[in-house]
Amino acid sequence: MIDRDTTETALPVGAEEARARANLYALASRVFMREVDGAFLDVLKSGHMKHAFADTGMGLTVEGAAGSDSEVLEVLGVEYAALFLVSGNILSPYESVSKEGRLCGKAATKAASFYKKAWFEVPRSSTLFPDHFAIELEFMEHLLDTEARALEESDEALFRRTRELEAGFMSSHLGTWYRPFLEKVQRVTESPFYRDMASFTMDFLDSEVEYLGMEADAHLP
Repeated sequence: MIDRDTTETALPVGAEEARARANLYALASRVFMREVDGAFLDVLKSGHMKHAFADTGMGLTVEGAAGSDSEVLEVLGVEYAALFLVSGNILSPYESVSKEGRLCGKAATKAASFYKKAWFEVPRSSTLFPDHFAIELEFMEHLLDTEARALEESDEALFRRTRELEAGFMSSHLGTWYRPFLEKVQRVTESPFYRDMASFTMDFLDSEVEYLGMEADAHLP
């Protein structure tokens, strides 16, 4: 790593921070990508995760924690389906629907264009369109992993390009609709878990917007 005290063009020392931010994007992406399964439930109930949430100043409620894992998974699975699979335009996890009122619109095409610039591909096995909330979070995770690698390798050109992509994607895509979407999740859900995760994700993305020097528009329809 270049010592930034010895050269004006040195990279900031922040690879560990970038990895930590990437991990938070990964967690949020997994929550909204698909229903909770056994492996993810184990992660959510782990002491490590409880400590991580305690550090943010909030708790994490996994309903039915006193019951069997199968009961918890059933409750969370039903709620995920009700929120994101059968609610249609009432609570759509797609940017195009939020902005344009239709699925796979211009926002999806423009998001895919960003992905190509950063060598990011939506898995071919995925049934989700490029502008799904979880995919956009996963893309930011990818950018943060790339930023961390650039810092570790002292690749200033890659670092600058990646940071520009982060700011550009936040200002033109994720940062323009996450608040209306997550606020609606909080209003509609009957699940303490999804309410907690919406709150956590909103707080995290608020901090990201501030970190990247942007202002998110919370007034989109």
